[in-house]
Amino acid sequence: MIKTLISDGIMAQAEKHPDKPAVIGIDEDGANYTDVVRLYAQTKAFLSALSVGCTERIAIFTENGIVYSILAIPVIEHAVLVPLDPEMSREKLAFFFKFLQVDYVLTDQKSGTVIEIAQEQELSIILIKYCGGMGNLNCSFELWRKGVKKSRPADSTCNDTALIKTTSGTTSTPKIVPKTYSAIHNTMQRNIKEYHHNEKDIYVVIAQMHQTYSFNKVMLTLSTGGTAIVTNGFRHREFIDLINRNRVTWFGTSPAVLNSLAAYLEESGTIVESHSLRFILSSGAPLTEKIRAYYCEFSH
Repeated sequence: MIKTLISDGIMAQAEKHPDKPAVIGIDEDGANYTDVVRLYAQTKAFLSALSVGCTERIAIFTENGIVYSILAIPVIEHAVLVPLDPEMSREKLAFFFKFLQVDYVLTDQKSGTVIEIAQEQELSIILIKYCGGMGNLNCSFELWRKGVKKSRPADSTCNDTALIKTTSGTTSTPKIVPKTYSAIHNTMQRNIKEYHHNEKDIYVVIAQMHQTYSFNKVMLTLSTGGTAIVTNGFRHREFIDLINRNRVTWFGTSPAVLNSLAAYLEESGTIVESHSLRFILSSGAPLTEKIRAYYCEFSH
């Protein structure tokens, strides 16, 4: 059993540099470490006041990736996060709400597909309201609709489950894949040691925050005192400008994106001026030797 929480490391970093940017957008506004601690406390207090149990499942829906990445931390520590793609069709989203037994929808929307499905399935709806910017970012919550509570066994295995996702594996039938808090925590610690993550790191989030890779890496970055930059989708020129301007030290993405970026750089003649990149992580499939060699030329 782990002895410390991921949030403990983030709190420690906040004590060291409370005003340092923690999670920001491409406009460099967002949340500093004091904001992260404040939003964490506000979320934890609200979930506790609602008596949300450690086995209850929460899906977060907000277009604000900065807010999502911060709210996900208290959710995985005190309940179970169910990351879902908001762009799924109505039919598919309704299926996964039921299949994954979602209890609460945490959202900044008062209407739309997510709200309609939550009401149809008698789920509890928590409205998020956030205001302010760097240094005074705040969140408030309102139980907008109280749903029908589901009963689940509260055994020790359930208590350690932090998030639930799905995979189809080799078939078209979705399967539930629970991830324990211990597994997330231990993987994070191994990555920190292997890649020497530190407070000088600046990480760019390319994928949307509902993809577990994204918010896992944001938590890792915050645990080591670095800064995470949340983008609004991937655009070649904007991404290169971001690396050059912010002296980004690492990012991770799929081989498809890396292939596309390499082709853009060669065709446009765009130069990556900054040599701040320490490494690039590729996930999902192996890189070709040609692409691997290409990126080794401007990262070290």
